[in-house]
Amino acid sequence: MKKDSNASHASSGSSTQPGRIDPAVNGNVRNAETKAKQIGDDVCGGHDEKSGKLAQFMKLRKASKRPLPKDHGDGSYAVVPARPGVVQNLKVLRKRDIQTLTTMIKGKLKGEKIKDDKTMIMEYVIQMVAKLPHNSGLREKLTNTLIEELWDSLDHPPLLFVGDDWKYRRPDGSHNNPLYPWLGAAGQTYARSVAPKKPTLAALPDPGLIFDSVFARNEYTKHPNNVSSILWNWATIIIHDLFWTDFRDIHKSKTSSYLDLSPLYGSNQDMQDTIRTFKDGKLKADSFADKRLLGMPPAVS
Repeated sequence: MKKDSNASHASSGSSTQPGRIDPAVNGNVRNAETKAKQIGDDVCGGHDEKSGKLAQFMKLRKASKRPLPKDHGDGSYAVVPARPGVVQNLKVLRKRDIQTLTTMIKGKLKGEKIKDDKTMIMEYVIQMVAKLPHNSGLREKLTNTLIEELWDSLDHPPLLFVGDDWKYRRPDGSHNNPLYPWLGAAGQTYARSVAPKKPTLAALPDPGLIFDSVFARNEYTKHPNNVSSILWNWATIIIHDLFWTDFRDIHKSKTSSYLDLSPLYGSNQDMQDTIRTFKDGKLKADSFADKRLLGMPPAVS
């Protein structure tokens, strides 16, 4: 009997035992699984890449429609800080603070004010606000409530019985006092507020010698109280605020004797007009009235 050549070839080419998978077939299956996985990864990866590009496009489109920043002046948008949550607020509050908050809410629901000298509710609210974290939403709401209470407690406009000429202080510092309207105003002579205890010497020491003796030093010495240069910049503003000697008459000051920030606002009406926009009570951006500040360090001007 003649055997089938195909059958004999198959049996000779495959020496596997019954119940075992041919290694060639197993390899083909594994290759197919690897290819299928690779195709799936390529499809998913392409989908993720398309989604990422779409998200970037939508973000760019939203940014293009956003209004230009005008707050900082450097072309940057204001960063909105994250506000502390309820848990952070409760961590700093004590039992009395919770009672104060409860009393305040009950009073608001009844239409009552948070100003009661008997219960000192306003003082307790101020103490509670000081304990809350910075940028806390509760702190902001309570602060606005306090300001609103104080504002509503005042007369608007305030009662005045001395006439229209005394409603407001003048730009030169006059009309602060109805009895002495020119007291401390610009253009007035310097005056002593303390009586001298010793007579003034006829020959005074050289100012340069005094400066070198008191301030000059050969090397840097750290201040014992860690005072920085900001203090001297602030002192420069105060000096220019209180003193402006008129060199045509050295006994007179061209600015008021009040700490009224006259280097910014000016010491007379003409100087004020140079920095005001005359719209909504606003000042011109990056401007000040006193030209003496142009020669001062950047921290001053």
